[in-house]
Amino acid sequence: DAHTPRQVQLFFTRFALRNFVNLHSLTLLSVTNEDILPILYDLPRLPRLTSLRTSSRSSQPLQLGQTLSQLPALADLAVSQGDLFDHNIMLPLHQLKKLDAGNCDFVKLRRLQRIVPSLVSLKIVLQADHQLQLLADADAWSRLERLDLTLISKCGLDLRYASNSENENSHPSRSFLSYP
Repeated sequence: DAHTPRQVQLFFTRFALRNFVNLHSLTLLSVTNEDILPILYDLPRLPRLTSLRTSSRSSQPLQLGQTLSQLPALADLAVSQGDLFDHNIMLPLHQLKKLDAGNCDFVKLRRLQRIVPSLVSLKIVLQADHQLQLLADADAWSRLERLDLTLISKCGLDLRYASNSENENSHPSRSFLSYP
């Protein structure tokens, strides 16, 4: 909207998004919550929408949660600035298979396991500014086939993936990412 002032608003005064019933993919770049609210209202009326990509031009996450829960065909989602971690989201989103989760920290990564348990592809930027070990059930990421992970840290970083499947009767299988 910076290079084309008011074009988004002009478009939506002439066209109703809900009329694009065959729309499969929608990209909304450099929007704010104010811009996106009327768009979010119409998204559940798009039964074939399988891909949604958003980026916010403000430092505030976009409030997508409630709407994401109402998009049963949505399989591919890209968000920025932790927009997926809106607490209005109804868990879990089983239909999501591919996710670009934008920036998050290890606490949000753990929550992500509950939000989108059926992922096969995950792209994420982790804020890693202190010592932390994240333990997770191996089953939580068992469907994941692709991981694009970027770690941002102010200190030295070692990334380790390990699987513990020894003696499964007394110790459940676990995977973990850790760095000193």
